Amino acid sequence: MNRHIEQDCVRWEEDDGKLLFSITETLSGDTVTLSLSGTLSSVVAPAFEDELMAAACVRSRIAVDFSGLQVISSGGLKALLTVQRLLDQRPGSMLKLRAMSPAVHATFAEIGFDELFEIES
Repeated sequence: MNRHIEQDCVRWEEDDGKLLFSITETLSGDTVTLSLSGTLSSVVAPAFEDELMAAACVRSRIAVDFSGLQVISSGGLKALLTVQRLLDQRPGSMLKLRAMSPAVHATFAEIGFDELFEIES
């Protein structure tokens, strides 16, 4: 697995160049949006958590766009929960999850995470 860092994007690829996972960051007003693509596996989950924490250090409003994500691991769920707990301690902060596929939303619902997060369709 190889990690590539571009201007506003971090990509993880297999040795043959096939995309495993990517995070693209955009800023609009006071909200940073992290757009996810691929599979958020337990292997890349710690780096995903690092990206979320870095965003939370500089912005109080974070949106995560799941439209390109096929699968989320327990490590990815843990990363989201960790950042949600951090933002809950700061008045005016928010973590909004957007555009989940039915499969990813079902994962959240199975463990009750659909009640813990603000999820937009």
